[in-house]
Amino acid sequence: MLKIAVGLTAGAILGVHVLTTRRLKIPPESLLAQDSSQCINDFPAHSCLSDLFEVKIPRRLVGSLTVNQFARAFGHSPVFSLERVFFKQIGVCEDIQVPKAFEVGERLMLLVVAKRNKDEILAKWHAPPGSRFSELSGGTYFRVIDEESASSVTVQFGSSLKAPIEAPVSDIAVRYHLFYSRVLILNTVVTVVARKVLGIL
Repeated sequence: MLKIAVGLTAGAILGVHVLTTRRLKIPPESLLAQDSSQCINDFPAHSCLSDLFEVKIPRRLVGSLTVNQFARAFGHSPVFSLERVFFKQIGVCEDIQVPKAFEVGERLMLLVVAKRNKDEILAKWHAPPGSRFSELSGGTYFRVIDEESASSVTVQFGSSLKAPIEAPVSDIAVRYHLFYSRVLILNTVVTVVARKVLGIL
């Protein structure tokens, strides 16, 4: 049983590395880049970290895709669904419903949609006041590049983190965060395809 568990874990880690890209350079015109620049300019006493990953989904699996659908699939993905349930159980969030439109001001757990356009959504979060992480804040970013002539639909998932310079995030935590981001985008892509097949996206 232990060998099976180790094998499945190793296979899952390998799949994450093979199926997701390396960390991308953030496009300067993107909402994520604008958020990062604002953090650097407005909070000189904080460190501002950002990351971005992407996956290309064969068009035959999804047809067309909107950024709303991508964000909803993220909210319903198995990994993030566990987060939603956990945060509700410990009393951090009462409402863990996934919004349908992701309009500015709508909330997904701790995430509040701050900016959006046709292809991008940027949601911001703040750690609960009074917690040991109360000075942390950041963002979660969704983007869909769907060109009709392309054989695949590109989805991008990014995040940002703002932390006080005097309490920097450790290298181990950053490495875990980057790996978890890749897990989330891959898990979301699987959810996109599954919900497209079921007609519930």
